[in-house]
This record gives sequence, structure tokens and C-alpha cells, in this order.
Amino acid sequence: MRSQLRWIVLSLLALVWVALVVRSLRPTIVRDAGYIFRPLWDTPPQPFERIVHYKFDPNDIQTSCSLHGWRPYKSKSNDKRRKRKVIDVLMFSVELDLAIIRLQELWDVVDTFIVIEGNRTFTGDLKSLTFAANRHRFDFAESKILYEETTTLVENPNDPFDNEKKSRDHATEIIKTLKLEESDLIIISDVDEIPNRDTVELLKACEGYPQYLHLEMRSYMYSFEFPAPRSQWRAMAGQIGADGDLEYDHRRMGDVLLANSGVHCSWCLRSIQDFQFKMQAYSHADRATKSVLDPKNIQKAICEGSDVEQMLPEVFTFSDLAKELGKLEKSYDMTMIPKAAVDGRQQWPYLLPGGCIRQDSPSKPLTA
Repeated sequence: MRSQLRWIVLSLLALVWVALVVRSLRPTIVRDAGYIFRPLWDTPPQPFERIVHYKFDPNDIQTSCSLHGWRPYKSKSNDKRRKRKVIDVLMFSVELDLAIIRLQELWDVVDTFIVIEGNRTFTGDLKSLTFAANRHRFDFAESKILYEETTTLVENPNDPFDNEKKSRDHATEIIKTLKLEESDLIIISDVDEIPNRDTVELLKACEGYPQYLHLEMRSYMYSFEFPAPRSQWRAMAGQIGADGDLEYDHRRMGDVLLANSGVHCSWCLRSIQDFQFKMQAYSHADRATKSVLDPKNIQKAICEGSDVEQMLPEVFTFSDLAKELGKLEKSYDMTMIPKAAVDGRQQWPYLLPGGCIRQDSPSKPLTA
């Protein structure tokens, strides 16, 4: 009996030792285990009601709207000549090139671009005002830009999401100061979530959809060379309510999703330094381990299509986990990306196939 007890104790000690060694070699093992076994402990959210998305025809608005189950928009204003306004709100960090592409893409269909930039990161560190310092690059859009600096972010937030919420609340307050009327449209999305121009035209011309209509975005990683397997739903079109209400948020606000409404180019950044900054600045900064921040690892992930944060897929079934493990496949189809991204290709070759090496890469400099 005593020898059996001794064997059990030694076995437990050995298991503890092995666990400590494994944890020291891979500090994220507990987190990884959570993702691996997520199908056992978590359930997927309620599925969206997806609306088939047809191409907008400005010469036949009646048909374009009815195809989606909607009707042509009628002004709620006392002034029947007043046109419906579209406001695009950008929560800006460091994505200069994507912001330029977005403003060029949506220029003709948006009335005002609200650009909100904080003097601190979501984690509370002081940061430079990148958009303000590069305002000259947006001279083409100056007449439509409303720039606002957020100074209410705190140095040591209890949670980075607290500072993110402050930024989005600031956006809501700015929207309230504009002379907007019922049914005016607000594009609610991050800088890297770029709606299709045709989609915005369709939404502007029609009514009959929910106050918050989620927009399905085709997903890309690092550039338009690497399509990701799952589309995103967080972007949305919001309408000013009858009492002037609208909440600028990035969470699920409804159950209806308009298919194929734009692109989400995640981690589509010009430099390794931008990657490192974002990793330590945004709401998931806890993922930024020494290995994740290593420039060589970042560059390797960008070119091979592996996960730059060294994360496992966030999925709810083992079959999806098996499908999404490993590297992304390259795409040579650029027919579905924003036209502005192609038109200005000499300015941002890193966003297109063959341009994965970043300008400050430890491998070699960007030559184009």
C-alpha cells in the first residue's frame, strides 16, 4: 500500500513537473487548450438572417430595392428636396494607406468622413497623432473630413476595452452634434472594414431594412493576396432613429446580414513597426508575447500566410478547426477588391500579390 501511494505521489509530481516545463516552453498552452477544446465548452452565436445581395442599378432603383425586399427611400424631412446623408466614421490608429483607399473608394457616396484619433492607445500608452501628422495625404478629401482627437482615454485602464468603449462613445457624441435627420445613414466599421461603393449606394437609395444592418465583409490577412476562410459581420450601416438616436458600437446590434458587402483587410499594415505598435496598442494586447513581437516572426507570417499572433482559429466545431489550421492559400483574383487599391497600386505594393516584404523587414527593404 505504501509503495503504491509513493508511486501515485511521484506520478503526480512528475505530471506537475512536465506541465511546468511545457508551460515554460510554450506560455500560451493554457490559452491554446481553450481554443482546441472550444467546441466542447462554447456554443456558436445565433445565425444571421442573410440577405442575398444584388448589384445596384441606379437607373432602376425600384427593382434594385425590391430585389432585397425593400422599397425606394422617401425623405422624412419637411424639406422634400433634402437628400439622405451618409456619414462614414473612422476609428483611426495607424492604417494610413487603408484610410486613403477607403476615402477614395467612397468619396462620391459619402457626405462627411468623421476621423477619430486618440492621443493614447487602448492600453493607455501615449501615442502620436498619425492622421494629423499626415493630413496632407488627404488633401483630395479635405472638404469632407471632420477630424476629432479623443483625449479622454485613461493611462491605466482596468481593461483595454474600456478605452475602446470611450472612443466609440466619443463617436456617438460627435454624430449627435451633426444636423442629421431620421434615416440618415452612418457607416459603423473599423478603418480596415471597407464597404463596397455599390453597397452604400444601394443602402442610400432604399429603405425597409433594420436600423442596424450588419454588412458581411470578405476577409483578408496582411494583404489582398491572402483571403481568410471566414467572412466578418461586425461592420454595419446604422440609421438615425425617429428620436435622433444611434449608437456607434462594434458589437452585434441585430440579426440581419447583407451578404458580400465589402472587404475586411486585417493586419494590412505597411511596416513591421506598425504591426508591433498595433499588437501592443489594441484591445487584445495580451497576445503580444516576445515571440509574437519578433520582427523575423512577423515577416515570416506575412509572407507564408500563417497567424501573426500565433493563435489557433476561434471556431465552434472540430471540423472547422481542422479546416482552418495551417497557412492561408494565396489568391491571384483581385477582381473583388476596392478599385482604389488597384488604381494606387504603386503607393502600396505590399497590399497586392508578390509584395509581402515590408519596408523595414529584417529580410530586405521594399523596393517598389
